[in-house]
Amino acid sequence: MDIQTTYSAGDVQTYESGIAGAGELVTASQLFNYVNNQPTTSDVNPATGLNFTAVELANYQVAIPVTGGATFATAEAFFSGLGAAQIALVGTEPFNTLYGSETDIGAGGNWDWSSITEYLGAVYGTSEAATHPAVIAGSSAEQVTATMNSLNTYVEAAPEFGEINLDADDTLNEAYIVKVEASGNATVAEGEQLASYDKPVIFDLEDSIANLLGTTSLTGFGEVRDIIVTDASIAMDDAMNIVDASNTGNITLDVIDDANRVVLEITGKGNSQADLDEINTLIVSGGNVDVASADAIQDISGYDGALSDYDVSDSADAIISGGDAVLDVSGVDIITVTDGAVSAADGAAISNLNAEVEFDVRDDASDLISVMSQNGSASHLTEANSITV
Repeated sequence: MDIQTTYSAGDVQTYESGIAGAGELVTASQLFNYVNNQPTTSDVNPATGLNFTAVELANYQVAIPVTGGATFATAEAFFSGLGAAQIALVGTEPFNTLYGSETDIGAGGNWDWSSITEYLGAVYGTSEAATHPAVIAGSSAEQVTATMNSLNTYVEAAPEFGEINLDADDTLNEAYIVKVEASGNATVAEGEQLASYDKPVIFDLEDSIANLLGTTSLTGFGEVRDIIVTDASIAMDDAMNIVDASNTGNITLDVIDDANRVVLEITGKGNSQADLDEINTLIVSGGNVDVASADAIQDISGYDGALSDYDVSDSADAIISGGDAVLDVSGVDIITVTDGAVSAADGAAISNLNAEVEFDVRDDASDLISVMSQNGSASHLTEANSITV
């Protein structure tokens, strides 16, 4: 059941086509009256209660229901050339027959919403009201007035495109309705509408991050249950606006950002990897972090190492301590020792890692000989970029 609907373009068109007089054939006499009864700026427009403006008078002329190449100006020029005897025939069949095919008049078309409403404004409440196409020929004065009043009421009640037709609050604000839940996911625009109802509605959002962050009425998303971001991936800054939202349900989103930006969200006072557990897939692309940060990133539940690519730089002790469990994994690219050349012993420990590490060795000859004389390729320090005695 639609709990709130708005008037569509088709609804408006249907309403307008239902106005009294719509579709009736336009006669030469009616066009004479339309031209002869055009209002002036001294007349009051019944639709506004104010004098007709120049724009409204121009609209009146444009709305004349002529056909072919005829216009208000050509019809006015033609009728101004008629004599008193010819004008005396206006409203009779002889007049309509005589001038019905005149191209400058353009009779033979059909009355429509625009021409009917414009002419209503010109003759409503005047002695010329009986010339309106909605009035049945031969009507009494009382019948003419009743027809004009009914027509005016119909025009005033005309719907506008997008205007509310069925108000949700009228539907939902009943004591017997305890819980309202929307089926299916709402866009931001739909969610804003749902949140505007007097009766609380449970609903989920599914939309792009641009639309989600662009809303002005769903601030904080406290009215929302689940949120689904439809973008293939979003940046961490945008993601945290959703992760930190006040919605009551789950969040579905994928993030791609550099390692340094990711670390900001999971380290420091009060932060942990769990802060990003609501991220479905986290791809770390770029950046350079220390071993502890790399370890923290890898503990995020949605972290995708296979699609990640970032560097790690740290002291020799930290690299040796982190070991292959942190460094020899998908996603870690270049590993660099940052505290200068390492000792022969540390160089051997680093060389013993499966992970490829950029490092230099500096030690005295005896220590180098002692380490390099041991069994095992790591002791040969062949992984070092340089060895300085």
